[in-house]
Amino acid sequence: MTEHQESVQPALDFSRIQETSEGDLDFERELFEIYLEDCQERLIRLRTAIQQGNSKAVLLEAHTIKGASANVGTTLLQDLAFTLEQADSTAIAESGAETLDQLDAEFARVKVAITEYLSKL
Repeated sequence: MTEHQESVQPALDFSRIQETSEGDLDFERELFEIYLEDCQERLIRLRTAIQQGNSKAVLLEAHTIKGASANVGTTLLQDLAFTLEQADSTAIAESGAETLDQLDAEFARVKVAITEYLSKL
């Protein structure tokens, strides 16, 4: 992913969460708050798994991040998590840390977008 792609594509497709919540703003807020907290914790566990070369843990955390990100509409974050989910142990050793850095950067961008969105509810 290039910086240009990040700046062109929005961090979130808010229609996804709006569809899920069926217009219930309190439910949207709760979903986003849970997502942010859970994703942050999973990124920490993912970093540990990559550092330890634990492919099974990388798969689990990446899969969960991918699914949760799809549910709230964070396409780039979902794609990056999918990359790690599909990686074998060699790919994790060679490029896992770099992909995780991209995940962290995209999560920061998503967090800003969600925070701004929630401040307007």
